[in-house]
Amino acid sequence: MLTNGNTFFLLMLSFFLCHELDAIRHHEWRLFAFLNRLDDNTAYAVFAGLHIPLFSLFLWFVANPAAWFTIAADSFAVIHLGLHWWFRTDPRYEFQGFVSNLFIIGTAVAGAAHLLLYLFL
Repeated sequence: MLTNGNTFFLLMLSFFLCHELDAIRHHEWRLFAFLNRLDDNTAYAVFAGLHIPLFSLFLWFVANPAAWFTIAADSFAVIHLGLHWWFRTDPRYEFQGFVSNLFIIGTAVAGAAHLLLYLFL
């Protein structure tokens, strides 16, 4: 059964997954020191491939909730917004559109809402 708190977590996860799809469109790997040295085709393959275990981990924890993962995922959602803010002036940063920012900010807002509900209710 979904509670309001769980709904915010799933909303955060949905925004994040959409952002990660958008990240491929916007060549996010160019911002990562260990990937930006590779040619775009190789970096894309590595970046996309790394999302298989990432998404699997998220889905496993949705099915098998753990407090530490919930707090870590929600916290990362907020920190992730800060990272995008930090990189916004980098010439390699391509997330300028409304939809891209909706995914990034939506992830953070839903994660923060879930974290507050989780910790204080």
